Amino acid sequence: MFRLRRRKLITDTSGAAAIEFAIISLALVLFTFAILDVGFALYWFNRAEKATQLGVRVAVVSDPVTDFLTTFSGTEGGGTAGTSCSDANGVIIPDCVHPDITCTAANGTGSCTTGVFSDASFSKIFNEMRVLYPQLSSDNVEVEYRPSPLGFIGRTGAVADTYNIVPQVTVRIVNLTYTYVALGALLGLQPFTLPVISASMTGEDLDPTTALTRSHVDDKQARGPRRRSAANHDRISAQRYRAGG
Repeated sequence: MFRLRRRKLITDTSGAAAIEFAIISLALVLFTFAILDVGFALYWFNRAEKATQLGVRVAVVSDPVTDFLTTFSGTEGGGTAGTSCSDANGVIIPDCVHPDITCTAANGTGSCTTGVFSDASFSKIFNEMRVLYPQLSSDNVEVEYRPSPLGFIGRTGAVADTYNIVPQVTVRIVNLTYTYVALGALLGLQPFTLPVISASMTGEDLDPTTALTRSHVDDKQARGPRRRSAANHDRISAQRYRAGG
């Protein structure tokens, strides 16, 4: 009798589908949460990329974070004002070369590798970046100025709109971590650090008086007349078409 019951138990397949579904559903749930977390990670990485692009766009039309560029003119080594910073081969001439300058605000304390840190200039860049990435900390942002063969030897930037030296500006986001939305709680995964994200442009108008934004109201008011004008144009064109027909 015991052997018979054991044989029936071994060959009994009832409930197998429920067990298989439980195993597969667990894998599906983990897979779904993995997709969710990867999607969120890509979303925030893209936001960080856009933040660096906005940051460098602001940096090239704002007062430099380091005061070194407000006094450096290229004439310090005996260069002649008005001389191009590039030679016949497009290579930067020695008089226009200045140190690579990196400015950071780690732990709330700003510093530059060369020159005096400007909190106002850094904050102008950083605050615009936080519009796209609110979780951004000042510890995560670096602003770098490197010499380029553009521009001319001559005036300093001590007065607005007088820069002749044109640096290459790079804004970076560093040490930015992503915390898992679901897998952290389910599998105990620890936050991971995103790769360094950077964007570079050449200086355009290193002027502290450059206006950056305007209110949405002003923007709507500016767009309104153009929309009405386009609508009027379409209506007049339609009337002319019907008249011609």
